Amino acid sequence: MSLNPSAIALRVLLAKPGLDGHDRAGLVLAVALRNAGCEVIYTGLHAEVEDIARIAADEDVQVVGLSMYSGAHLSLCNRLAPLLKQQIPDLPAWVVGGPIPHEDEKKLLDMGVDHIFPTSADLEAVIEWFESLGERLGRPLHRATPKEEEDFGKSEHDDRHPLHESGIPIKVIYGPEDVEETGGFGGVGEPGRFPFTRGIHPQMYRGRMFTMRQYAGFGTPKETNQRFRFLIERGQNALNVAFDLPTQMGLDSDDERAEGEVGRVGMAVDSVEDLDIAFAGIPLDKVSIALTINAPAPYLLAMMCELARRRGLDPSVLRLTLQNDMLKEYVSRGAWFLPVEPALGLVNDVIEHCLIQLPKASPVSVCGYHLRESGANPVQEIAWAFAFALTYIDRAKMRGLDPIEVARRLSFNFDIHGLLFEQIAKFRAARRLWARLLQERLDCDDEKAMRMRMMAGGGGGGLTFLEPENNLVRSSYYALASVLGGTQTMALCCFDEAFTIPSERASLLSLRTMQILAEETGVTDTVDPLAGSWYIETLTNQMEQAMYEELSAIENAGGVVEQVAEGQLKAKLARQAFAEAQAISAGQKVQVGVNRHQHPDGVEQPQVELNPWSEQTAHHQSARLGERKERRDDAAVKLALAELRSVIDSDVSVMPALLAAASAEATVGEVCEVLREGHGIRHERIPL
Repeated sequence: MSLNPSAIALRVLLAKPGLDGHDRAGLVLAVALRNAGCEVIYTGLHAEVEDIARIAADEDVQVVGLSMYSGAHLSLCNRLAPLLKQQIPDLPAWVVGGPIPHEDEKKLLDMGVDHIFPTSADLEAVIEWFESLGERLGRPLHRATPKEEEDFGKSEHDDRHPLHESGIPIKVIYGPEDVEETGGFGGVGEPGRFPFTRGIHPQMYRGRMFTMRQYAGFGTPKETNQRFRFLIERGQNALNVAFDLPTQMGLDSDDERAEGEVGRVGMAVDSVEDLDIAFAGIPLDKVSIALTINAPAPYLLAMMCELARRRGLDPSVLRLTLQNDMLKEYVSRGAWFLPVEPALGLVNDVIEHCLIQLPKASPVSVCGYHLRESGANPVQEIAWAFAFALTYIDRAKMRGLDPIEVARRLSFNFDIHGLLFEQIAKFRAARRLWARLLQERLDCDDEKAMRMRMMAGGGGGGLTFLEPENNLVRSSYYALASVLGGTQTMALCCFDEAFTIPSERASLLSLRTMQILAEETGVTDTVDPLAGSWYIETLTNQMEQAMYEELSAIENAGGVVEQVAEGQLKAKLARQAFAEAQAISAGQKVQVGVNRHQHPDGVEQPQVELNPWSEQTAHHQSARLGERKERRDDAAVKLALAELRSVIDSDVSVMPALLAAASAEATVGEVCEVLREGHGIRHERIPL
């Protein structure tokens, strides 16, 4: 798609190759360059290198830019370099942006890359580089006027009239009249009772402490098991499993598309045997396990059920939470491969299976978290997540499932960064709104079903690359907001997560932060201690109303699923993310150590211990996969995959076929390839 066409404009192709779906930075740059007068062609996620070269030649661009939040930067660029030389021998500039390791920069430059923008690069500095290039090529950029910039979400900043991030004004002093003017104290209620403003349990943490569930997983299943045990031995009481990108995208470790990514940002899982190794020594019937998996979630669920059977357990004892929130994947996280409709059908299959067979499982963890990380404000984070949750409930109802029971089994995953009191009020307002929505729309009178169960921890969007140790302080405040906001589970971001998956040291520090908060500070001793505050109650009322209005707006704008499929919601977040990046670049949104109180000697090179990764991990995992394929019954695998093919286009749930595939030791890649063959592959288009 082309933006802001002009005969003399600098023409830029921005591409997002590889498996990673984090494209906030690429989208921000696309909007920024368009607003600076460039003509921008954006390929969308998961672009193939052959397509990048072809589009660049067809569109006669002067710049090819790759947004590379991927471990495969060397292999992808190595494949792209000869294609660019062949098809555009006089290409003026090829640039790469992302967290490129310092030792790889020279290798990229030797391939022909002209410039590398680190992830910490200031947006204004990036635009100035493009302006300089445009001048040299006789295609000068023309910045938008202030009025034009407002169309892209830029708002005037005025220290005398500060705003919450949701756009709600912040008064100097609040009084009882503010509470009354915004709805009064009538919605405060009692903890553990409708509408749950003060929490979903009567005694909250006096009755049961919040669950501590650090995000963990890297390399091989054996290495991940060691990290799991490390955390459990130090007091963690649940698991939050990270999978590598090939697993998230339904690819096996020996697939050529997985090159450079096996075990890099999570654990590599190809078959049930991998899960058996990862959870060795961990009682599946006692430890709560969250699987951070989406597109292949139905098969990972089937594999966990098969693992339970192999250990002599009935799968009904499994205490699982599947993320399985595909709507948010298309809007923010980007780990998808199927078109929207068939993916939603698979979500429904999982919901149905859990309701009938797995009484202790949460089939979907609806993630406002990723929406917030992609540019949503706190009100949108909740409202859009509720829109997605209600969509899942409605579609399950159409299949004949009890909508109230579906609502009971959903959980939520929310983000914390930004203004402390806004975050606390956000959760109080969200609980109240969710309960009222279920009461009004489902005629629900079961209070237990109306409780909004949530996980809330630090948001990576609040972390900084510069002076990363400051992130320890930030995450401590995020943990405080989580507790004062009434979370059930906390997964606290680690100080090094702006760079990499958490190191062992960083994971332990975050776990200790939660433990100190829970056991030393006293903030868990009384329920909702900020209740009755004129400020908190006013803001809670205001945010609930704003959330309801935002939810109504998205539902009345042409259908939630349609807006997701057509890229409208993602485009809106991109424009908002651009406005935020502008505010940080201009110093309007303060980040200590970045745009205020900077290091006196200039930009200090961050000292962070990156999580170890090597090609040996990939070779080891691929070799083990080959050995398993040699041992298994190929006839049983073929029969199971054939059964899966036979039900893909029917109204029958795929879960029985997936359970059979797991029993036969079919791999994640084999199963997902059948899904690709049956449903096709999504090609993203974002109307920026």
